[in-house]
Order: sequence, then C-alpha cells, then structure tokens
Amino acid sequence: EKWRMLDQSARGPIIFFLVSSVVWLVLGSIFGLLVSIKFNDPSFLGFQDLLTFGKLRPVHLNIVAYGWLSFAGIGLSLWLVPRLTKVPLQSKNILYTAGTLWNIGVVLGCLGIFFGYTDGIEWLEFWWPVDILLALAGGLVAVPLFRTIILSREKHLYVTMWYTICAFIWFPVLFIIGNSHFLHSGVEEAISNWWFAHNVLGLWV
Repeated sequence: EKWRMLDQSARGPIIFFLVSSVVWLVLGSIFGLLVSIKFNDPSFLGFQDLLTFGKLRPVHLNIVAYGWLSFAGIGLSLWLVPRLTKVPLQSKNILYTAGTLWNIGVVLGCLGIFFGYTDGIEWLEFWWPVDILLALAGGLVAVPLFRTIILSREKHLYVTMWYTICAFIWFPVLFIIGNSHFLHSGVEEAISNWWFAHNVLGLWV
C-alpha cells in the first residue's frame, strides 16, 4: 500500500513525461530514417533547403537527445525518487509547467534549425533563446525532485539515487558552459564543444 501511495504521488507527471518521450521517439525515428536514406541517396526528397542532410541530421540528433532520451530519463527519475526516498513527490504541478516549456523548447529549437536560427555548432545547434528556455525548464524539473530528496529520512541512498542527483547537478553545468560560445574561440571552442557532446551523452542521456 505504501508503494502504491508513492507511485500515485508521481503518476500524472510520469505519464506526461513518458508520453512526451514516446512522441519524440516516433518523430526522432522518422527523421533518423530520412537522414539514413538521404545519406545513401542525396537526391532523395529533392534539394529544397529545408530537406537537406545538413538540416535533417541535427534535427534528428536534437530530438533524440532533448526529446526522447531526456523526457524518458526524467520520467524514470520521477518514479525512482519517491520510491528510493520513501517520500511522496513534492510540488508536482511544477513539473507540468517544466515539461510544457521543455516540449516548446525542443519544437522551437528544431524549427530554428530548419529556418537558419541556429548556433551552428554540432550538438549545440539550438539558438540561444531556446537554450535559455530549456535551462529554465530543467531548473523547474529539479525543484520537485530535490524537495522530495531533502525530506527523506533514509540513512542509506542507493547508487541509483546518487547518479540521479548528480545528473541534475551536472547537466546544468554542462549546458551552460557548452552554450557559452562567447567564452571560447578556435581550438578552445572545439574542445568545449566535444567536452559537452561526450559528457551530455555519458552523464545525462
């Protein structure tokens, strides 16, 4: 009964994030298929600017990273945290706002890539106003999770819990530094770019 109560406390946000994840998975898979076909047949879909390989591929990558995998990971975290802390999920209404902003951010980011509003750096293509929106959404996601963790009276935290905590601390650091293009140029920019790309895959998604 206790586990059921903990699960019910997070049920709505979990469904919201996992349904969003599935939608992005379908869209990301469609774009991935188009990219793979176009890679082998450049004339596929013609030569319209919006349908070139150089636009379809970053859209696919960003949908997979920020749409499918991020929403799936957050949804799983929303299920794990109440169970591992034995505390009902706190401030869960904030999560609907955060998820909506995140969805809007991914949509706007992908539209920006299609229409040329992009930072032009691999894995960091989203235009800077979209980056701010995603950072805000990410901060809002962390609030209910950390409020829940702080209320826990558990003396032992599973390794899974530590990874979850670290992910929500580490990702903002990665995201802010990676998107601070004005701080880097030349070789430094390349190092910062791929420091972000590898760590966002290994430590976030």
